Amino acid sequence: MILLKEKNATVDVKSLVGETVNLAVAAPTLSIDSHFSDIKDVNCAEWSRLDPATTIRVLVQEYRKKQDKIQGFVEIPDPKLWHTQ
Repeated sequence: MILLKEKNATVDVKSLVGETVNLAVAAPTLSIDSHFSDIKDVNCAEWSRLDPATTIRVLVQEYRKKQDKIQGFVEIPDPKLWHTQ
C-alpha cells in the first residue's frame, strides 16, 4: 500500500456533523494517526495537487521503497514529464 496525504489537507468538520445551525469551527489539519484508526502508524508521503511534477516523483520513490514486497516489481525510470526539468 502506498499512502499519500495532500500537503495542506484538512478535515471538513461541517460535512461530518451534517446540518447544524451556525457551526463556526475551523477545519483542523488532517492527522493520519488520530483521524484514521485502521492505518495508525502507517507512514505516508505528502503530495501537492499544485505541484504535479513533484507528486509523480514522490509516487515513484514510494513505489521503489516497496520493491521487496511487490511480486513482479518493475523498475520505473526517473520521470521526465515536463521540458523544464
